[in-house]
Amino acid sequence: MNNIVSNNQKMSKRRDVLKATGATGLGYMGMSAPAKAFDSEDTTHLGSTVFLQSLVHYEIKNVETNNHIDQISFFIIDQDRDRLHLPVISKEHASLFEDEEGVVATPSLQSTSEKFGIERTTKTLTVQKTAYHKPQITISLDHPIGAPTLGFTHKAGNKVDLETESGKTEVSPGDTTNVQLPSRSIGIADKNRPIDDGGPSRQATPIVTLENHGELDVYATEIRER
Repeated sequence: MNNIVSNNQKMSKRRDVLKATGATGLGYMGMSAPAKAFDSEDTTHLGSTVFLQSLVHYEIKNVETNNHIDQISFFIIDQDRDRLHLPVISKEHASLFEDEEGVVATPSLQSTSEKFGIERTTKTLTVQKTAYHKPQITISLDHPIGAPTLGFTHKAGNKVDLETESGKTEVSPGDTTNVQLPSRSIGIADKNRPIDDGGPSRQATPIVTLENHGELDVYATEIRER
């Protein structure tokens, strides 16, 4: 499949504790959770689920990339023990881990049974992401565009099919894939354009990243109303 930039890049060795920027349903958090939090009597077991991370970023030529997003929040994955720790989470998002076969951070949390991006538009595009699939640098558009639609289908062995307009791509536990979608025309806001760039019109190429962490036991330290 020639639209796949890099598919099933097997990680030779996963770190014992992976610090990953992620949404908790309560915005960004400036707290640090040590690995021993997994063994704390204060944690609540939310259930077991297949946990994915996904993000759409765009490749665009000749733009000013000055909207930097500070990354101060994270969840922790203990891959050796197949555990996910969330320092704080809303009741609504906690229920996803109790009731759903899979949860995907896009970077906000949602069930994999729901398609992402349906009838959704955006005036902000991620043009650079962190190593843990969170927006790092964004640009503003002069008019909204439709977001790509992503679907997730569970298969045997905790494999997941990523469904896009370019087709299906299988992602096994421990693997990360990047799928390139067809380019689309956009209009970039003045503040993100060089003075002599010739106008706002550009071609933007969406790249969908999906990382499959496999089935994890999920723990939370604090569960809030919202």
